[in-house]
Amino acid sequence: MFLDEGFEVKKLPVTPQVKLNWGLEVITPPPIRVKLHVISIPGKEDRLIVTLPVTISPQHMVEYSKLAPRDKIELYASITQKLIFTCPTCTIVLQNNPLDLRNIAVSKVLMIEDLDAKSIVENFSLMVNLFNIIISEINRMLPGPMLSQIKDQSRDESTTHL
Repeated sequence: MFLDEGFEVKKLPVTPQVKLNWGLEVITPPPIRVKLHVISIPGKEDRLIVTLPVTISPQHMVEYSKLAPRDKIELYASITQKLIFTCPTCTIVLQNNPLDLRNIAVSKVLMIEDLDAKSIVENFSLMVNLFNIIISEINRMLPGPMLSQIKDQSRDESTTHL
């Protein structure tokens, strides 16, 4: 299913272990396709929770494992600070801990009474911007995978232009 604004939407599976009324996976339209979760929880039907789940890639985890503890804490603190500054009403969770960062989740509670098409698009755009902050900080502190990708692209471009 697609929303008018080009969002791709699928139902999230609801299991007995996870207490949800319902859940949706929403993928934002290009140019940056970001996966979001929109959920409704029992007893809180007056609100929705929009979550941006981010898992650190295996390539970045290799680079992360090489960082000194001080640099790992710097990355953790930098991401947290920038996310809170950009969205003070969001809940930010970085897991597992500052020395073993694997997942980042940013959630925002949206009250049903305040929702209209404009506010939904604005909040989804906010989540895309938060995703960009996360990716930018990770690539700033762990540039190896990005630099490899750039080298591969420039090598491909140089061979096609011969």
